[in-house]
Amino acid sequence: MQFTAIVAASLLALAAAQTVENPQPAAAIYDNPVGKHYACKFEGKGGVIGSLTFTAGSGGKGVDIAVKLSGFVGEVGPFGYHIHDQPVPADGNCTGTKAHLDPYGRGQETPCDKTKPETCQVGDLSGKHGKIPAPTYGAIMFDDSYNDLYASTKEGIGAFLGNRSIVIHRNDTTRLACANIVLESGESEHPTASPSSTFPTSNSTNGTISGTPGKPTADVFTGSAATIGVSSVIAVGGLLAGFMMTL
Repeated sequence: MQFTAIVAASLLALAAAQTVENPQPAAAIYDNPVGKHYACKFEGKGGVIGSLTFTAGSGGKGVDIAVKLSGFVGEVGPFGYHIHDQPVPADGNCTGTKAHLDPYGRGQETPCDKTKPETCQVGDLSGKHGKIPAPTYGAIMFDDSYNDLYASTKEGIGAFLGNRSIVIHRNDTTRLACANIVLESGESEHPTASPSSTFPTSNSTNGTISGTPGKPTADVFTGSAATIGVSSVIAVGGLLAGFMMTL
């Protein structure tokens, strides 16, 4: 019986290790193609004007991101902003961008810890680098720049940011404004390639995935890792039951 208890505890620990509380850390990207330049331009929707630009960091290390945004008059902040999995649809509905870019299936159940950015969703830029502050009076002008090691300008991997979108959220997480990330300069290897990060089916050094986009989500997201964790627990439960029957 003691041996049985030990085996049961080990199997349950294995299942727990695959849940959203213990996602696979994001891989740092060191081979982003130099010379490609992506931009996301906000032209007034939601009262936001400005842009974000994305270029490979020095030697291909991560992505250098510059944020220049203004507006937000009458809105309640601070404002989160993220890379979302899909581009803005033709009707301009920000909900159609689906969830945050999340090739490692972390989900949003636990807030991003900026001191451990590898444990955050790849697309959670404000979680890793800081939110846009709330205006104290009138409009605000937000200007920031940083290098993100986990996003990528390299096509064909889950962390690739091209052909996706940026969504700005109010403090209550509702979607205020959105705009597409488009290639500004440099040749695209596969102009329409933008693998979904919603349901990862494999992992490699740079987070290469294949999968099918999930259904559009609401303003509050939970991610796909919770589903993966439940499936793991069910599978381990079946193994444990079979093992018990042989004793």
